[in-house]
Amino acid sequence: RLTDDQKKALLDADKAREAARKAKAPPPSSVKATRRNKGTSASPFVQGGDKYDPLNGAL
Repeated sequence: RLTDDQKKALLDADKAREAARKAKAPPPSSVKATRRNKGTSASPFVQGGDKYDPLNGAL
């Protein structure tokens, strides 16, 4: 069993630890995390191919 003095000492220590933890913690950031790009790839449009193809980018 803990005595009243021990309980009070533990409670004070917990409060001190909580205050130190709050002081040490960084403030929450308001900036959202950004996604990383997959990198730049070659152009999806090819300059050659059938001139009658509607999906050909070289029109």
